[in-house]
Amino acid sequence: MRWMRPQHAKGMGIMRAVKNARRTRTSFEWDLLGFGLCRAWISTVFALPIPALLTLGYDFSPWYFLPGALACVVVGIVSERTVPERARTTILLVSAALTIIGIAGTTSSIGVESEAPITISLVCTGIGAAMLQTLWGDKMAVLPSRDINLYTVASMLLAALTSILVWSATSLEAALLVFAVLPAGSFILLFRGFDSGRWSIPSKMDATEELEDGPLHLDRLCTSIFVFVFVFNLAYTTLPASPFEDMAAHPIRSVANVSVTIALLAMLLAKGNINQMSLYRLSFPVLLGALLLMLVIPDEHAVLASVLAAAGYKLFDVLFWCVLVGLAHENRAISWRVLGFGMTANFLGMGLGIGLRERAWAATASGALDPTLLVCGLMFALVVIIMLILPESVVSQIMTRSSKKQRQEEPSLAQRCSTASEMHGLTTREREVLVFLAQGRTQGVIARKLSISEGTAHTHIIHVYQKLGVHSQQELIDLVEGIAE
Repeated sequence: MRWMRPQHAKGMGIMRAVKNARRTRTSFEWDLLGFGLCRAWISTVFALPIPALLTLGYDFSPWYFLPGALACVVVGIVSERTVPERARTTILLVSAALTIIGIAGTTSSIGVESEAPITISLVCTGIGAAMLQTLWGDKMAVLPSRDINLYTVASMLLAALTSILVWSATSLEAALLVFAVLPAGSFILLFRGFDSGRWSIPSKMDATEELEDGPLHLDRLCTSIFVFVFVFNLAYTTLPASPFEDMAAHPIRSVANVSVTIALLAMLLAKGNINQMSLYRLSFPVLLGALLLMLVIPDEHAVLASVLAAAGYKLFDVLFWCVLVGLAHENRAISWRVLGFGMTANFLGMGLGIGLRERAWAATASGALDPTLLVCGLMFALVVIIMLILPESVVSQIMTRSSKKQRQEEPSLAQRCSTASEMHGLTTREREVLVFLAQGRTQGVIARKLSISEGTAHTHIIHVYQKLGVHSQQELIDLVEGIAE
């Protein structure tokens, strides 16, 4: 019998991805996909859209996003001074109550000529949505760093797929049904993991271990989130002249989101993680390139630039959510500040970016504002972020801190082998052999290390294989790697 040191040969990546997918499926916390329903609910406000179906004829987005941004500021400041369990319970109850009021108010406003009822309903709904998303961030912050990436990508894939499906809701009744079902499902899945103000999901985090100086560069990160989200939403909903009536709502954006998240999910399954620095290096150039294309390509091909912009935005969306939740994970004592301020930047960018589109349309149509000047201004804002506010050196510091924390959380090889030995009833000598096998050592090396004959080492190896139920050293290594403390 021959044992080989693991090599990165052809086909090994595919086999590893399949095994990772199987392990992920068996240990996947399906409740956490409720975050995807929350994101779909927020995005489908444009795809339905309820106010347009009421034929009120005014821009509603500021009344939805800006109160939500203000609510997140309050959450970030007040919750930090309150007992975490009490703050979590209060936010959950307030969010659920405002969501119910908002949906009920929207339904009852049908046929009412006054703008006041629908405006109040949108304010309640926006605050409820912002607080619900913050709660999901708090729940995901309990997870290990690697799992945060997995559930973020999986949830955003679900949100994109759901957005495509709800685009078919053309009637008022269907739109209102979707508008109520999505948040209801998200709240139900969120509440399933809620127990007396705590999240009852497995945690590998030492709750007493906190970083001394708080999250690194939170102000820079939130400023960058605001600018990026603002630039994208203003450009995407204003430029270029599109063959679609409303590119913010068109499912082509969801198709781009699906493509990006599927690629990221495949990377996660193949490599076990995603490189957040690569997301940073891709997202800004992709959006900058899309802005250039919006100026140089003909209007009938403008959808290409829109798809490219949507892809760049989704890369940044995944990045900023993973980083924010990761910072909240590392700094549980001030996690509400991290999540609250981060969600404030996100909702503020969307509210102002989409809210200014009417004025931007009017200004460009009348000739008061040159579209080239507008695009140059947006590109300049992105360049300032890249060069001054959030350069790669700052991002690297944030990533380095997160990677150090992740390495502290991950069990060592010895711990994994100890767990496997206890699970499968290995003897003391077989435990020693298991450690060497997991390191990729050959039979001869094991015999020399343990000062035993190769025949004895061979016998121990056979027993280890039999007890663990594997047939090769690579299967043994994969089994040990899949064991968590």
